Amino acid sequence: MMNKYVIALALWPALMLAQESGNVTKVIHLRYARAEAVKELIGGTVYAYANNGLKAIVLKGNAASVAAAEEAVKELDIPALSELARNVELTVYTIGASAAGAAETAPAAEIAPIVRQLKAVFPYGSYQLLGTVMIRSREGRTADIGGLLKNFPTAQTGFLNRYDIFLDLGDRLGGDFDRTIRFNRFKFNAGVPNSDIHVSVDTNLDVQEGQKVVVGNTNIDGGNSALFVVVSAKFVQ
Repeated sequence: MMNKYVIALALWPALMLAQESGNVTKVIHLRYARAEAVKELIGGTVYAYANNGLKAIVLKGNAASVAAAEEAVKELDIPALSELARNVELTVYTIGASAAGAAETAPAAEIAPIVRQLKAVFPYGSYQLLGTVMIRSREGRTADIGGLLKNFPTAQTGFLNRYDIFLDLGDRLGGDFDRTIRFNRFKFNAGVPNSDIHVSVDTNLDVQEGQKVVVGNTNIDGGNSALFVVVSAKFVQ
């Protein structure tokens, strides 16, 4: 820890002004912001001396002005967005649906509620989980991944076996209780390699932590088949 006498000596020009009658002096130590940068944003009703090396600001003026400036300093002394960013784990489920009443296995427990909702809105004969992919990223960053989908027993869907996912996570906007994951962009492509046969979902969205959201669906084979893209996200250490 820096010796108190060294700190006092470094701030001596400002502390000398405290001897003038009718004024008060306040020394504020910063945790995050640069002292000079904060000083530039403080109003002109107080004298301010900043020292970046000591991460300190000395305020001098009448009691009310110094108190107001001190509150302003506290509001400005916050971490950068990059320091507030949280790690995010994203799970993307790709579900195939077909008008044909082909046999289907019971959906996995984690997507069973979604499949029930889809069946209530889209009267396809069968639904099947074609792929599950997990992506880890961080607020304010982008990520992408690609792979293969499971074949689906319909004429065209079975060939849409290549997928690519791109995501652009938004910056954290709220405080500690904000549990929203913001996507500036979420893009899902599936198609046949080396051909022009493909389907795509491209959107922006907000997802509450732990919530499963159907972010898009695409009709295939003249509407006889479809792909549904479901996203779930949570914060991780």
